Amino acid sequence: MNRRALRAGADRFRTGARLALASPDRLLLDFQLLFVLVYGTTCMVAAPREDSDFFITSPSSLAMTFLMLVMVQSGTFAVAQAVLAARADGTLLRLRLLPGGLQAYVVEKCLHVLAVSAVSIGALLGLAFTVGGLSSGGPAALPGALGSLVLGLLFFVALGLLLGAVLPAGGDLLSYSALAVYVPAALAGTGAAAFFPEPLRAAVRVLPFEWIANGVDAGLTGGTPLGFGGADTWNPLAAAAVTAVWTALLLAAAVPLLRRMTRRASGSAPDRTRT
Repeated sequence: MNRRALRAGADRFRTGARLALASPDRLLLDFQLLFVLVYGTTCMVAAPREDSDFFITSPSSLAMTFLMLVMVQSGTFAVAQAVLAARADGTLLRLRLLPGGLQAYVVEKCLHVLAVSAVSIGALLGLAFTVGGLSSGGPAALPGALGSLVLGLLFFVALGLLLGAVLPAGGDLLSYSALAVYVPAALAGTGAAAFFPEPLRAAVRVLPFEWIANGVDAGLTGGTPLGFGGADTWNPLAAAAVTAVWTALLLAAAVPLLRRMTRRASGSAPDRTRT
């Protein structure tokens, strides 16, 4: 990705940010504040406590579950819906005609999700440390949490770009695909994989969901994350590596898939049915 695409993506992000801030109706949706409000209400009702192992009253699992839901919604489904809308109104086709236009679009989406998620995640974590019973691991652990958050958000953005590029417009497949992302993300937040049989636990940990949730958890609390313990060894470098590899692969596939999708939408794809 060249500098021109990075600058163009940053310019598109600044323009989009000004439009979003000028529209109060979009703030609740763009910043995913509904999840934050539900989390705060749940904390006040459930009164999470540090000695609890039950999901709804465990500070770590409750906070990480809602955190993962915010990241999935902001990074995957908001982006996928934006891609489908941009394809329908011709935005992606116009960008495809510009040098580095689709690369700039990818940069814009990454910057947008990182910016809006900083607000929603900051608000959620503020509640987690005040009314959610979460205990801080101190400033030394914060870089690990921040790295896991950034890598995790970029992974979910890349996944959203991929879904937007491959799913047909106007169908229900995006809604159905929500289960395939929300379920493992929520399970990762609860630390449920620690109770899975060994083969299933190993298979789940090939994916980055649990590594993201536990990386943030370990960074914030400075302890062993909920999904690891006993014979399982927590390794922050492994968490970063798994997430980074998945993110790089998805981002590398995003631009070619967007280019192919816009070519087909424009009617310029060759007719493969003719012999």
